[in-house]
Amino acid sequence: MATALLEVWRGPVVECRHYGAVVVADAGGGLIARAGTPELPTYLRSAAKPFQALPLITSGAAEAFDLTSEELAICASSHSGEPIHLAVVSGLLAKLGLDATALQCGAVPPIDREAAARIEAGTLAPTPLHCDCSGKHAGMLAVCRHRGEPIESYRDPGHPLQQEIAGVMSDFLGLPERAIPRGIDGCGVPTFAAPLARIAAAWAGLAAPRPGPSRAAATRVLDAMAAHPYLVAGRGRVDTDLMECTQGAVVAKAGAEGVLCLALRERGWGVAIKIEDGSFRGMAAIAALTLRQLNLIDDAAIARLLERQPLAVRNNTGVAVGEVRPAFTLR
Repeated sequence: MATALLEVWRGPVVECRHYGAVVVADAGGGLIARAGTPELPTYLRSAAKPFQALPLITSGAAEAFDLTSEELAICASSHSGEPIHLAVVSGLLAKLGLDATALQCGAVPPIDREAAARIEAGTLAPTPLHCDCSGKHAGMLAVCRHRGEPIESYRDPGHPLQQEIAGVMSDFLGLPERAIPRGIDGCGVPTFAAPLARIAAAWAGLAAPRPGPSRAAATRVLDAMAAHPYLVAGRGRVDTDLMECTQGAVVAKAGAEGVLCLALRERGWGVAIKIEDGSFRGMAAIAALTLRQLNLIDDAAIARLLERQPLAVRNNTGVAVGEVRPAFTLR
């Protein structure tokens, strides 16, 4: 059963509630804390990107193309399409002898409002580089280039790379591949669903990877994300702000339809958050309260985060007329 995670207050009345669940788990699947049902079926969407980036390292492609930590971070990103993001993706493609035409993620408007406004005004040409998933797709192309696999079909579920990624997800989720529902993500590659508790455990597996080929890879991907949080998302984005305000102790990645996952590296725990209506409203407050109840963040860090991700409800003239408040207790 989902629980109310957020209340939206206007004056003295709760006008709206957002329901969902929060699960904290260790890498063995042990539940540390929860609010709502840990069995809530959830697609990871873009919260799968760190796992999808692991073959870059385990295949040797990262070494073969001398990928920088910035390039690894962009491969695990849902970037905003700002100039810095496009520059890193373009540089990675150039190392592969490719350009934006090789990307099969779609030419969609960038998340960044400034870049989107320029495209709408006709002063900037849209390109697949603007897609928030272009870094992930560039990373997939790097693996295919390195191993000599087809690049024209790299999105197909039957492609060797996508089959490998399915195996990675099975390993980290602790579920047989046949038990993992799959869909097609917005950018055209397979995406995976699992109970929220399994997703939290998978993220704990990134925070405290067990011995094996994926251990060094997981550490390297999280190190890159923590070192370059702006490349993982961008201006005003909750995952970037969480990582910057916790100085990399928390590695965060959002996914579409109200998903946010955290790797708590000092504890070796993972957190999976799902807002059932798909909203991101108040997601920073949910994450902050979760970390506060786990004694993993202090008031100064919360203040920094909520300064960037304000909770005020404002009217058309900018006057605060209410606020968004987290409404759950972990148990």
